[in-house]
Amino acid sequence: MARFILDVDTSEIAKVMGVVGCTIGGCTSITCIDETNTAQFHNQRHRNKLTTKQIRNFNTNPHG
Repeated sequence: MARFILDVDTSEIAKVMGVVGCTIGGCTSITCIDETNTAQFHNQRHRNKLTTKQIRNFNTNPHG
């Protein structure tokens, strides 16, 4: 099983969640861990890390 980080425009969250969930199906789950752009899109790659809050959000609801 692989895991991905996918950055999506906030206005498209529901659409992406629906498309990915319906298209892939099976043992696939998708979880929104943050509806903001916190800790992403920095020019310095080392700053694009998951925050403690994002990790906690995933651990609280790992399968969406």
